Amino acid sequence: MTRLKNLCDSSFGFLRLWRANRELRDRLKNENIDNHVAFEDIRKLDSRNLKSLISEEKERQKTIDEKLQKLTATLSIVVAVGGLVVNFIFEEMPNTVMDYIISVFFLFSMLLILGCAIISFQGLRPKPKAGIGATYLRIIAAGGDEADLEMKRAASHFQIFNAIQANYTSAATDLIRNGIILFAVGVVLSALDNLDIFALPFGGAETDVVENAVSGG
Repeated sequence: MTRLKNLCDSSFGFLRLWRANRELRDRLKNENIDNHVAFEDIRKLDSRNLKSLISEEKERQKTIDEKLQKLTATLSIVVAVGGLVVNFIFEEMPNTVMDYIISVFFLFSMLLILGCAIISFQGLRPKPKAGIGATYLRIIAAGGDEADLEMKRAASHFQIFNAIQANYTSAATDLIRNGIILFAVGVVLSALDNLDIFALPFGGAETDVVENAVSGG
């Protein structure tokens, strides 16, 4: 039951994604960056540590983006293979009660994979970048309090956008994982169904029994 609950929670976790990311974006206003408790540790760093943090966050951003890109590339393979398997199964599948149950598994599997695609592409959309550009470099080169403040804002931007990208990646990973699990369950059930292990066909043997009883056969 715990695993089933975790499966359901992670499948619908994307519903919390939009609110969580919106709240993160609200922190990026300058007045929040300069005062919000989430950036308190950043505000306490000196220039040397700020430069180190910005460099680390840039690498982290690159790593997260690469994971999301790989996940998006995997989607095309999953959809292509899944389409072939589903087409083959439904050509061979008998018209049983289990047929409709299996269809539900495949339907939810495809919906989860579609949700993964939407979230992945949303995460890959171009977003504002911090710590780059001529203006930033000019301010940093000038030094002083303004440069210190600019680096703190850049570090804060990286922290927020990396958290947002991590949320996209986590939600997309949960969806494609759960979609594959449901798809695999559907394939196994369909294999067992073809072995006549499950329920009788709609309008099948039960009808025959009634008809035989009426006819006295």
